[in-house]
Amino acid sequence: RCGVVSPDGLWIAVGDSAGARIWDARSAKPVGTYLPHSAATLSAAYSPDSRLLLTGSFDQTARLWHVPSGLPAGAPLRHRFGVPVVAFSRDGRTAICGTYTGEVHLWDVATGAPLGMPLQAGGPPDALDLSPDNRRLLVLAQVIPQFQLWRTDWLADAPRPEELTRRVTLASQRVVEPGGAVRPLTADELLALRAESKP
Repeated sequence: RCGVVSPDGLWIAVGDSAGARIWDARSAKPVGTYLPHSAATLSAAYSPDSRLLLTGSFDQTARLWHVPSGLPAGAPLRHRFGVPVVAFSRDGRTAICGTYTGEVHLWDVATGAPLGMPLQAGGPPDALDLSPDNRRLLVLAQVIPQFQLWRTDWLADAPRPEELTRRVTLASQRVVEPGGAVRPLTADELLALRAESKP
């Protein structure tokens, strides 16, 4: 189980063995619809404006939900392993998800698109936090034990989500497909991306 209070103090989210539910913090009554996963909900986080809830599950997905209705805010964010820790960036534009194998995924909240390649933490992360300017990502993995501080200037400087994804894909020469699989770019795809990058 997991639980979290929204930044505005109005809502509580509690995860259980099959999903999660949003509660009114003033009346202590459930609101909206049940938020289903196909396995236990391991983690939850509210967006800074309290309008979205992000949940991570043992079913290898993270999901975004509208608050307080509980309606899905896009398709599931699919991972290869369970998601025991989730967080939002300070500006609410990026969802951060850590998996049991130490992969840290960044997702664009507005589009549900993966933002580049997963980062490798070396062990299951216990905490994730982006600096206010989005230029540093702290990953704490107590099992190792260790912490890592990743430079994420590319995340802070990107003018829009599509441009951010293009930059990271071009730099890594790999693409993350909708199902979460990672593959190298074909020669034609690489040439097309380079052509788009020319002024």
